[in-house]
Amino acid sequence: VGDVKKVRSPVRTLTSLEARSLFTALRKAANHPLLLRVRYTKEDDLRLISQAALTSGYFGNQCDIAKVREEIESSSDLDIHRICSSMPSILGHLALSGDTLYESPKTRYLKDALPRLYMEGHRILLFSQWTMILDILELVCEDIDMNFLRLDGSTPIRERQRMIDKFNAPESSVIGSSESIPIFLLSTKAGGLGINLTAAD
Repeated sequence: VGDVKKVRSPVRTLTSLEARSLFTALRKAANHPLLLRVRYTKEDDLRLISQAALTSGYFGNQCDIAKVREEIESSSDLDIHRICSSMPSILGHLALSGDTLYESPKTRYLKDALPRLYMEGHRILLFSQWTMILDILELVCEDIDMNFLRLDGSTPIRERQRMIDKFNAPESSVIGSSESIPIFLLSTKAGGLGINLTAAD
């Protein structure tokens, strides 16, 4: 078929910062697409969200529109969804539907598994290295109407033992009770050392 010349595509070595950013993005994609920025891309929507965030003081009262837009640009879909949800009269039409919560196989699995485990009498610990994953897990627990506690690095030290005692209390394990707390969400850094959650199996 004649001479075929091999064309070598240009290859560029990533800097260490670029490689870390790419790896982090892949980790986010593996956990949940809401951790990325793929939905909120239309300029008109971003302009409206930025203006509403500025007017409401969402990022504080010291920001100008340029700073607000900078914050918006660095935000994930989950972050921007929260802004829209916090201002339903202005931005409610831009908030994501509940279906987007289950676009990850992990959250789809939890939607079915958590109620079943609860009805079987199990007590559940859900750990994550990232607090933004805990944010999504909170939304899942709220959507399936299951009580939970959350402990991460932002939880005040004085509150931590109270939460542990509450989870370990006998009334927290009664199935069907309004006092029942079958799920504890924890960050691995804050909840992985020196915490005694003997009620969980």
